[in-house]
Amino acid sequence: MIQKIFYSINLLPYNLVCFPYLLANFVVQRILKSPSVHIWPRNSFVLKNLISGFSDLDFSLYFLGRVEHYTVKQKILNLKKLSFYFPFIGETNVYSSETLDLVKITINPYELKRDPQLNDIIGEIPSFECDKIVYLLRMLDSDQKNLKHFILLRQKKWKYHLDSAGLSNIPADLTFQNILMSINHQVLKFTNFNESSSEIFVNYYQGNFNRIEMDYHLNQKMVLEFMCIFPWQWLGPSFSNDNLKRDCDILLAADPLYLDLFMAQLSWEIWGYIVQGIYLEQNISWESHMLRIKTIVNFLETSSHPKCYQLQKVLEQLK
Repeated sequence: MIQKIFYSINLLPYNLVCFPYLLANFVVQRILKSPSVHIWPRNSFVLKNLISGFSDLDFSLYFLGRVEHYTVKQKILNLKKLSFYFPFIGETNVYSSETLDLVKITINPYELKRDPQLNDIIGEIPSFECDKIVYLLRMLDSDQKNLKHFILLRQKKWKYHLDSAGLSNIPADLTFQNILMSINHQVLKFTNFNESSSEIFVNYYQGNFNRIEMDYHLNQKMVLEFMCIFPWQWLGPSFSNDNLKRDCDILLAADPLYLDLFMAQLSWEIWGYIVQGIYLEQNISWESHMLRIKTIVNFLETSSHPKCYQLQKVLEQLK
């Protein structure tokens, strides 16, 4: 019923249904923008695949010159206050002229295209097949609940994701299952994972994470799959069970494609810290997460992978 109501509302002219978002963007610009601080909307609002009343209005904050933590937190606090009047205000990424070089190294090129104004500032960056895989996996993980329960309202968004990643034969009527299988197919095509690797997709997105952990801990099955497809889930168990060295050795001994994919995943994690960790600097979970990533990158330095060297330099500058 909720899906049908939102869907019906969004059959009206686009500028009409998006008026609350246009108003919110106007107010945010008036209150937060200054000569040294720029702010702009990104994602569905600017890509015109927004579903009014359901989609978030995400922003990017860009500071010219040195960033003071107090200033960042004050701007974020102002946005939170405005969300009382505009509850659809969503996530904010924080950039600065100081961190722009670090962002260029770590941001996923497909994710960058969802922020056209940032793309204009940074310019084009090279994209590789591993970047496409990581982008699709991250989009799937962040949107899985909506895909399971509100698929009708995610059609435009996911047609954009699949089209921007260059997938052909996109079904006219998307379902969670055919999106899942399309991404699974891309992963299998890029890597040498066999068809049994599809189990990790099925188990994860059916909520059987315990089954994946059991295979990983007890049977040492699908270590590469766990690392490369769901590194945000792999990180904790690899450290708590002292499997990090074993897993990194397995990765280094495998086809270099797996290392390409894993390094693209680590880049996404580090980029996330750069654009959101600035105003979460005292957050213990962030600090612990970044220490783990630094340890992993140091383990992998023997690979001589160019991305590994770049990420080491980025991590040094984030101290």
